Amino acid sequence: MTTIEAQEKAMTMDSHLRAHRDPLSGFFRWGRRLFPIANSHVCIVEGELDPNRLRHALQTTLGRFDHLHDLLTADEGIRRTHLSGNALTVISSEHPLDFDSTGFRENLMAQVARNNGVNRDYEPVHLLLVHSADRRRSCLHLSITHDVADVKSGNIFLVELMREYAGTTGETAPESATEREQGPRFEHLPLERLRPDWFAGWAPVVRWARANLEITRRMATRARTQISLPASGANPSPPEGDVDFRHIVLPQQLREELPLAARRYNVTINTLFSAALVRYIGRYQRRRHPLAVYTIAISLRKLIGAAYAETFRSYMIDCTLRVPHELEDQKLFSRIEAQTAAARQEGLEVELGRMESAITLFKSPLPRALVLWIMKRTQGTNILYSNPGVIEEDFSTVGPGGPSISAMTIFSCLVPPYDLVIHTPTIGGRLQLDLVYRRSSFSDIDGQFVKPFLWELEQLVDARGNERQTRDSSVVNS
Repeated sequence: MTTIEAQEKAMTMDSHLRAHRDPLSGFFRWGRRLFPIANSHVCIVEGELDPNRLRHALQTTLGRFDHLHDLLTADEGIRRTHLSGNALTVISSEHPLDFDSTGFRENLMAQVARNNGVNRDYEPVHLLLVHSADRRRSCLHLSITHDVADVKSGNIFLVELMREYAGTTGETAPESATEREQGPRFEHLPLERLRPDWFAGWAPVVRWARANLEITRRMATRARTQISLPASGANPSPPEGDVDFRHIVLPQQLREELPLAARRYNVTINTLFSAALVRYIGRYQRRRHPLAVYTIAISLRKLIGAAYAETFRSYMIDCTLRVPHELEDQKLFSRIEAQTAAARQEGLEVELGRMESAITLFKSPLPRALVLWIMKRTQGTNILYSNPGVIEEDFSTVGPGGPSISAMTIFSCLVPPYDLVIHTPTIGGRLQLDLVYRRSSFSDIDGQFVKPFLWELEQLVDARGNERQTRDSSVVNS
């Protein structure tokens, strides 16, 4: 028996139990055998960061999060990353450290793939430091796996890391944070403790039955969205070179008009983004269908209670919406809000049950290709929309008084069957469009998604109420 096989065997019994009692973590814990599971927080820093100080700050910060400390020191065959010093990689870039630089993004994502690939040892946290050739800029990339942390938890970790680097740990937290009702920060709370009703009595059996009925229905339905616009005649990119990201700060006029339109229509900004996505899907989906099918990411963090706003774990559940894309604007908004509200209530348990079923699928001896086909068939879409909202943490500098951060992007892991994940965070008062996507599906992300999506959004917020213009759809597969 090899060392890796022995490690896996040692983990199996305990992990099997924990995965099913906490499917939000277990889905990714077992899914990492099939796909990368690390979320990304990427900062462009004006100045040179010191690797030794950063390594010390990282190890100190890891010890401050009990769950990470337990993972990294437990006798389960998991490599003790914080002891080995391998949690930090330092490289230099010949390309400008700019999110618009294709060469920089390609090199960055290739390094991330090497650090967090499917066949790598389990490493819940990894930090990548990139220096520019002239040492005037740095890029800090935090990878943190989705089984232990969602994007919000990653923000919490990164802020602590930066404060530790700046030597300011222990200072009074910003007023906006201290005024919030908080439970114990950095604590990892099991889902069974957060929602004991989901695991009491017959609840798991009922959830399992409802989830499997839904899975059966999805396997049979023809209501699916698949948007894929590869370059004509192009061969698929190699696996490590296929994933790319895009960072766009929305134009100032659009940023100003969005809240005005939301108040005018009495909807949320999130609904406006969803409506623009529905319109986009209606125009560009590969197979014409009256429904636009897409997934939204819902966080249990504040649904469970404000006291858990600062706790450290993964709270995300993906819920699928099916919305008619030819509805008049106001009816479209109403349909989206009604389906979103339903997803946040009874829909959560069905999706939780699907995650539990997926864990069983991941553990099965079925071939990887078949497992991924089943995931694609039952998800019904290759597009996920996640709105982290206003990022409350301060990412203007690397810790108080530290070097300034000129740009930041946050994006989640690209889990099959998704080929495009859309994030719309507000960081430092600026509303952003942050994308992670497969280049084999979107050969020209700006022309095939960014521009048409923002055009749809602009039509929705247009206060003049002009009739919709016809649009050149030459990039659509006919």
